[in-house]
Amino acid sequence: MLIFLLSADSVYVRVFNVTNGNFVSENLKVEVSGFFTDGKEVFDTVEIKGEGWIKIPKDPHVVGLTVIYMGEKFPSQPVILVDTSRSVTIEVYEVTNDRSGISLTSHNLGIFKEKGVYHVVELLEFKNSSNMAFRGPILELNLPKKLEGFNLTGDQSDYFRSGQSLTLTPLLLPGKGDIGFDYFVLSEYFKLMREGAEIYRIFADTSIKIKVKNATFEGNREFEGQVFNVWKAKGKVEIEIGTQPIVREVGRFLWAFFIFVFLAMVIFFVLRRP
Repeated sequence: MLIFLLSADSVYVRVFNVTNGNFVSENLKVEVSGFFTDGKEVFDTVEIKGEGWIKIPKDPHVVGLTVIYMGEKFPSQPVILVDTSRSVTIEVYEVTNDRSGISLTSHNLGIFKEKGVYHVVELLEFKNSSNMAFRGPILELNLPKKLEGFNLTGDQSDYFRSGQSLTLTPLLLPGKGDIGFDYFVLSEYFKLMREGAEIYRIFADTSIKIKVKNATFEGNREFEGQVFNVWKAKGKVEIEIGTQPIVREVGRFLWAFFIFVFLAMVIFFVLRRP
């Protein structure tokens, strides 16, 4: 939903606490960001006492208003300056670190091969059954070694990473929410173990050597002209990608040994010829 304003030089902002069912009356900071038609951006921070008029930068095309409440940022819908309304209500929630109302409903993993390296994309969907926003550590994951290019939707406050350990700490509003991240793995072989989600789905290039444990193979699916193998699992899944180094080295040794024996036999028969 968009909020429309007509040539307004200011907007009246009210802040509604959905958890308590009341309008907020305390002093609050509001971040005002705007984009002009030429793409330039403006930014400002103002303070209101629960509600009040906020001056809009001159001639922006789209305005975003974000209230800082209990240390968290709660944004409005985008405000486009084309209608007669000059009032905006921004919803906020009480914030808790009690994770009893949080569940991980699904976890999707995409595994692709790009320019000789593996590209892994993970998307997690959560459900917050409480009437409060949640912020805190909600899930710990292990990442592969030889990893680069890690990128997560959101900002630095949504996760903590130390080496191969990744802890997700997103802000989850009541209802459904998601968080995604991706990274590149430079190893020819690695493992992924994920648990805690109600449903897992794994999508992998058909060219990738992959073994998926505790999962059911659902066949192939085509997306934007590319075909993927798809697996489904519940509760826990283990994935092996590539060829283990010891297996690969044994294979190379056997191949070299075969070549050696073949050449030795050729030389033997040549030398025995009268």
